[in-house]
Amino acid sequence: MTPPQVLNDLARRIDAAHCAVAEALQSALGHAIAAGEMLIQAKRHVKRGGGQWLPWLDANSAVPARTASHYMALAKRRGVLCDENGNVLPISVSEAVEVLKPQREVSGVALSEEEMEEANSTCRSWRKLPWGQEFGRGLAEMIRMLERNPPKARYVVKAACKGNTPGLTSSALREVIALLNRYADALECEGL
Repeated sequence: MTPPQVLNDLARRIDAAHCAVAEALQSALGHAIAAGEMLIQAKRHVKRGGGQWLPWLDANSAVPARTASHYMALAKRRGVLCDENGNVLPISVSEAVEVLKPQREVSGVALSEEEMEEANSTCRSWRKLPWGQEFGRGLAEMIRMLERNPPKARYVVKAACKGNTPGLTSSALREVIALLNRYADALECEGL
């Protein structure tokens, strides 16, 4: 093969492997949720009184108690981990467990359980609205603005130091970039 053919072949194989990673993450989370649902059923059948659940789990399953707890939490909050069509998000099991933690820090601010539930409720209501179009338009406009007149880093830092860019921190930017990369990876794997 000539070098361009080799590179084209490598590019296709790289993309296929990258998509396989996202599919594997999604598959792993789906299996963890399924295991959690079965663990919840088993726990209902095991007598709750007298601490019989953990001894039963230890004697009848290879799943450690802490992992079982995580799986059951994933199953109970499945709606948070699925898109509007019920498809599991392409995130790892550990990322999903992190998402469900009752106390979260977002941009250095700790959120209470009530605030997390409110945020989750907002996300659920977004699914019912055509917000995706607005999000896409807003993102495209921001990219156009930055392409036309990108601010120099020192001006952004000065504005942030003066408090003229609330919420703008290096960690917040990194979180946004990571989230957008995750969206881009998911879209690429879907062929969009």
